[in-house]
Amino acid sequence: MRSHLVEDAVAGRWGGHGWSRQDRVPRFAEARREEKQSMPWWVRNVPGFLVVGACCTAAYFTLYLLLRAPLDAQWANAVALVVSTLADTWGNRRWTFGVRDPRSALPHQLLGLAVLALGVLLTSVSLWWLGRVAPGASTLDEVLVLAAANGLSGTIRFAAYARVMRTDRPARVV
Repeated sequence: MRSHLVEDAVAGRWGGHGWSRQDRVPRFAEARREEKQSMPWWVRNVPGFLVVGACCTAAYFTLYLLLRAPLDAQWANAVALVVSTLADTWGNRRWTFGVRDPRSALPHQLLGLAVLALGVLLTSVSLWWLGRVAPGASTLDEVLVLAAANGLSGTIRFAAYARVMRTDRPARVV
């Protein structure tokens, strides 16, 4: 460790306020950053999207269960969906896509609510369709149809967020 201190001091990397942060970044971190940047954008963003989605799904169920006693099922569901969607949009803005500009928060939240409305429409239509093609469908059949509809909704949400929130695009030439 001492040899690094002497080398840094001789190389002029000692400032009056401490070591320069840039000089202390390990080379493997730079290589890791370059490796990450060489991946397709969606490979870098999908894991964060899934983690944020899982956390917000857990928050949705927790909130639903807390609200279920004072409210009926539809209201508890609606409030939990809207609150978890706002949290999901905030989390994806910040962690999945790295957006921190507060000026774009409102349009992004409105996009999240629009995608929520589309998800509610998809799930409602899918249940209606299941009732038409299989009137005696089991609860398991309903859950499978809802899982497919929610998977499609999640894919649409990711595509919509990526279209609006991606910050790693090259600048457009106008």
